[in-house]
Amino acid sequence: MRIESLSLVDFRNFPQLKAEFSKGLNYIVGANAEGKTNLLEAIYYLSLARSFKKASDKDLIRIGANEAQVLISYLTDQDEKHSLEAHIQESGKTILLDEEKQPSVMKIVGKLLTVVYSPSSVSLFRGEPSERRRFLDQSLSLISPKYLYALARYKKLLKERNNALSLNYDDDVLAVITNELINVSYRIFLERKAFIRQADQLIGNIYDQLFLTEEKVSLAYRSDMPDENIQDNFIAQLKALFEKKKSEERLRKTTLIGVQRDDLIATLDGKEVYAYASQGQNRLVVLALTIASSQIIQDHFKDNPVLLLDDVMSDLDEKRRKALLSYLHSQSGQVFITAADLKEAEDGEAIFEIKDRQIERRK
Repeated sequence: MRIESLSLVDFRNFPQLKAEFSKGLNYIVGANAEGKTNLLEAIYYLSLARSFKKASDKDLIRIGANEAQVLISYLTDQDEKHSLEAHIQESGKTILLDEEKQPSVMKIVGKLLTVVYSPSSVSLFRGEPSERRRFLDQSLSLISPKYLYALARYKKLLKERNNALSLNYDDDVLAVITNELINVSYRIFLERKAFIRQADQLIGNIYDQLFLTEEKVSLAYRSDMPDENIQDNFIAQLKALFEKKKSEERLRKTTLIGVQRDDLIATLDGKEVYAYASQGQNRLVVLALTIASSQIIQDHFKDNPVLLLDDVMSDLDEKRRKALLSYLHSQSGQVFITAADLKEAEDGEAIFEIKDRQIERRK
């Protein structure tokens, strides 16, 4: 997959911006606060119709403007040409695929494939489990619209169930909500489990290849869900777990088990990354996980996702920067890397500089 052109109007700090990109490695350079990350955010927005920075749609509209617009023209690996367009207002958004208005965000999921790494990713394994669930949800939502639907449904049901517990609804009402929650949980659990298993099979080799180390990295899925692949068995076992927690949930007025408590665990040489790894090691593990996610998406769609790497080089030593660049050059997908200055971008097929809210190609 390759982005051919990007057009922005009143998105973040850009009154207006237009650019055409190369198929390989594209460097986006510029001083701090010029908008390098904003450009990557605009690209990502048209994958899932939301920011990777946890920003609301309102935050994406330039101060003083009423609407932000993002337009991307792209090619699939099968040379199919498409366009995606978003009109973002405080009251809502309109998404167009090939100039046709879409009835819902679900209709564009899986069209423009992107995977993002940002500086905030460094703390992925040091932060709260909710951050790691968010990473899983972003990746799986691209792969599976059914997962995205199940996740949205689960969040709604969980809110209803917690409300019912807080207001002491009777057991019959609570049972109806619980049964629906259990049914939706099955797809979320199964797809998270499969994704983490795939990522675990990939990440060790990626980590070795990129970072020239003998440390063994592995991933595991931590969940209080029944480890059961057969749906009827899963449902029966989860119902039993909820029954055991019934009195405690009534007392604490909240749901105490479920996929909202899931976690993704990474280890280096058998020790958990969050507790034992340095900040540098955390960065390397997260970067390897990002690339593993990209490979999983590629295998699923038979199309290379666009890789968005924000400020990825700043904390890598020269040897690891060269290893990463060598790996990226060996891949067939399109890559965007942000960097502080032109010196860092010598190995790019194309170099773009953002200055004074405009973009200009330097190479």
